[in-house]
Amino acid sequence: MKAKRYMLFSGDNYYPQGGWDDHDGSFDTINEARELIKIEPRRRSDGVLYLIYIIDERAFDWYQLIDLNTGKEINLFPNSIESYIEFN
Repeated sequence: MKAKRYMLFSGDNYYPQGGWDDHDGSFDTINEARELIKIEPRRRSDGVLYLIYIIDERAFDWYQLIDLNTGKEINLFPNSIESYIEFN
């Protein structure tokens, strides 16, 4: 069985699980991972906007998509509310 090229990890800033507990899937292509992750702006009770990433209907503060061939992280989406606003 051939290993998939891309691995997705996600978690919360406040309660990170760490390592394999943050693993959300492996994919052959970047597009497969992109289809799984949704991005949403949210507003805290103090009015500050921030981004969350929705994966399998669960909300997370961060995600990492790692290319196992290069060892590099791939950014699929804006990683700040400012860049999200510019992007949309």
